[in-house]
Amino acid sequence: MALATQMISGLASGLDWRDIIDQLMRIERRPIDLVENKKSEYEQRLSAWQDLNTRLLSLRSAVDELKDPEDFNLFKATMTSSNTTVTASTLLNATTSSSAAPGTYTITISNLASAQKLSSNPFASITEALGTSYAGDILINGRVIHIYENDSLADIRDRINAANTGSNPTGVTASIVSYGTNNYRLILTNDTTGEEGISLLNASSADLLQLFGWKDS
Repeated sequence: MALATQMISGLASGLDWRDIIDQLMRIERRPIDLVENKKSEYEQRLSAWQDLNTRLLSLRSAVDELKDPEDFNLFKATMTSSNTTVTASTLLNATTSSSAAPGTYTITISNLASAQKLSSNPFASITEALGTSYAGDILINGRVIHIYENDSLADIRDRINAANTGSNPTGVTASIVSYGTNNYRLILTNDTTGEEGISLLNASSADLLQLFGWKDS
């Protein structure tokens, strides 16, 4: 004899299976919801830190503009030049202090600095040997210049100019200028304008500086 099979539905059993399943799914999803909530919280914190960092960078930039004491000076010195080819700052410097009063000043430069130039005693020839009395050594800006008895004025000029080369030049250029018949002078010129850059010393027993007699020209 065959037995009949009966299926008990949710309605027949009094249980709401859909609600039970939804609750179970919500329980299973709770860890995911917690992680997403934490993620949202961390993102908000990150955004807050980024905003704070931006504000701090702006504050540092503002402070950097105030760290120079000169920014607090009441007055500043500005210079202009009437010559369009010359910048005023290349000619002079001007500064102010906390007690400075406003005003306009005009400075006239009538002469520009020139290089130091020394002229020797006159010599009758530039090619004849100077003789034994001129044999010896001199120091020009710390470099030794050897002078021999057979040297002429031209030889000494060339030797001085040879010492003004290389990694340690003297900074002094020698030339010979004719002031008339039998009147030649050995001229030493500083290569740097506006400075007394020629140092002359005897480096041997002979007093060559007195013999040459270099003086400002």
